[in-house]
Amino acid sequence: MEKAPTQCLQIMLIYRCNAFKGGNIYENTSRINHSCDFNAVVSTDPFAKDDSIQMIRAVSLIRKGEGIYISYLGSFTFADVWVRNERLKREKFFECQCRRCELNRKEGDLAGSVPCFKCHPREGRYLEEDVQYDDGALEVNYCAPCVVDASKNKMVYKCGKCGIVECDVVAENAMEKAMERVISHLEDGLMHQSEIDDQEDERAQKIEMTERLACLATSVLGAKHWASNLLLFVNLSAKLSLLHATMLCKSVKGGKKKEDDDAEVMNDIAECIDSLERVIAYVESLSLKCHFGHLVGNVCVGVARVLVGFGDIKSMKYGSSFAERVYDDYFRL
Repeated sequence: MEKAPTQCLQIMLIYRCNAFKGGNIYENTSRINHSCDFNAVVSTDPFAKDDSIQMIRAVSLIRKGEGIYISYLGSFTFADVWVRNERLKREKFFECQCRRCELNRKEGDLAGSVPCFKCHPREGRYLEEDVQYDDGALEVNYCAPCVVDASKNKMVYKCGKCGIVECDVVAENAMEKAMERVISHLEDGLMHQSEIDDQEDERAQKIEMTERLACLATSVLGAKHWASNLLLFVNLSAKLSLLHATMLCKSVKGGKKKEDDDAEVMNDIAECIDSLERVIAYVESLSLKCHFGHLVGNVCVGVARVLVGFGDIKSMKYGSSFAERVYDDYFRL
């Protein structure tokens, strides 16, 4: 009986560390190890009557003798090494030592890159507007966080032009507070990104809140930081669900009202496409084994659906191009 509390704790920890979403434990797939640069994903059998049958699919070439790894982090796989490991330690009780994490710590993590503090000095908390959005009006140099002294595990920033640069206290505090708010929002947003709210007003409020946080993140962290890009991704999912509802409704309208709605949808989808291209560029910059479709595959299809819904040949061809970008290397896996 004395061993009962210890055994109970052990069973609870095994369950917590190995359960999939929904609380299910599987004999084989629950044994697959984690890597932040995963080479496989676990999915359910689309032809099964329930989700009790799981399939392991390779997302890149797996050589003979190489281990099979999945990510335990979901969309936070695309965050920086410190956020990834904070979540792993909190939820799975270990610190990741995969090759990606080791390189990120030693050489700098592009996911956590911010405009260089020396090349682009700030006036207070915020970056200059041309630096924030990095839209080509100005050449922006970035510095990536890394660990120079492993014994102290102290994070510093390294710029390709300036070398090691110091982050002033005001900027550091602003970045920490911005990331705290972003992480809190994303934990809810990423969890419910595929759900379509019953009320359009509620969807609109969520979109507005995410847009505000995206502006805050970009103004403090810059356009290439993981927080700015994951917020763009969450906002894209919400906007597209709203656009799909609008497209369904517009077909029953006529006259000037329909023309006004078409113009508004065209403007919204153009913004979505711009955001999508930014997120794709961000994911590809990380040079991971997985295809960018693992983050934005459904969003690409959502953009294609809206464009095809316009009905003209030009829009339909443009829409099909987005579907083609994720079909061969992602959906056909």
